[in-house]
Amino acid sequence: MGWPWTACKSHDQPSSVSQWKPPVDGWIKIDVDASFIEESGPASAGIIIRDYAGNVIISTWRLLFHCTSAEEAELQACREGLRLGLEWSQLPAIRSGD
Repeated sequence: MGWPWTACKSHDQPSSVSQWKPPVDGWIKIDVDASFIEESGPASAGIIIRDYAGNVIISTWRLLFHCTSAEEAELQACREGLRLGLEWSQLPAIRSGD
């Protein structure tokens, strides 16, 4: 069974104040990030996948359970970002994140 991601498919352009750098034409870019609060243990991950023009293919976030570190949360976000990239696009991908 897949992970319970909260997803939003959109074709909106990214904000003009963003420092985001697009991939080259014919590629997608998978941006991932995660958070982890060491004192209490909650973690979350966010993923956004865009094409060369900045169009959002999918954006999603979710809570992560049973994480023991910020590095583990980042790894889970990376893994899911790559999985979603394969699911939502046939184009080659680059990954960006911490």
